[in-house]
Amino acid sequence: MLVARAEIWLVTTEHILDYPRPSMPNVKLIGGTATGPGKPLPPQFKSFMDDAKEGVVIVSFGSYVLNPPEPITQKIMNVLKDLPFKSVFRSNISSPNSKKILTSSWIPQNDLLAHPNTRVFVSHCGNDGQYEALFHAVPVVCTPIFLDQFYNAERMRVKGMTKTVDLNTVSTHELHSTILKVATNTSYKQAITKASELFKIEFGVPVEKAAYWLDHVMKYGGRHLRSSGHEVSFLQFSCWDVYAFLLSCVLLILLIVVYLVYKAFKCFFSKSKPKIE
Repeated sequence: MLVARAEIWLVTTEHILDYPRPSMPNVKLIGGTATGPGKPLPPQFKSFMDDAKEGVVIVSFGSYVLNPPEPITQKIMNVLKDLPFKSVFRSNISSPNSKKILTSSWIPQNDLLAHPNTRVFVSHCGNDGQYEALFHAVPVVCTPIFLDQFYNAERMRVKGMTKTVDLNTVSTHELHSTILKVATNTSYKQAITKASELFKIEFGVPVEKAAYWLDHVMKYGGRHLRSSGHEVSFLQFSCWDVYAFLLSCVLLILLIVVYLVYKAFKCFFSKSKPKIE
């Protein structure tokens, strides 16, 4: 009942980062509701980012992975120390060099990605982080861990915005070269910059678009956006009445054919019987 009577659907996807798909007028795409223009950074992050003229790598695996396994943590730290950029690493571990690597259990991720000195985003490819990278046109090194992150990483890779690595198997040298390649190769930046421009032209700030459509439906209702398909019964919607009619026509034709064949055989044998006698 809730599905059938819903006047509007707000769906957290779109066709710039994801893939095109058909939808009804009352389905509004609002992918990236967690992103938007960057806000002023807290003092400790602002001074770190402003001083990084060579660029900054943002590393985050989401709020659920603040303590990666020791081998992975050591691998990442070795890479960050050797990169020609500064780094912001979201984790609970202490930084071996606070002037080059800033570690914190919480980071203003959207605002850091909006900073002009950000060069690349090393991410597990969660939905929010991916749209933040898209909005601010920051190329990504994808490190999917579970759930939808593998799908998210693949759709960005196909569109030429990212490189994907497996943190469990990638070597320190491979991870270092991958981050450096994504940060310096202009093809990744160009691909995500174009996608970002298209996204902003069509969707603007997604949360503002969502608010607009909620206000619209509360003021005018949503009947003019809904499909009449929601009003029909399941049998009609599934076209079982059409299938039943077609099946009846086929059965009728078969019966007529069988009857005609029967009459033809009967007529044939009735004429041949006197000749035999």
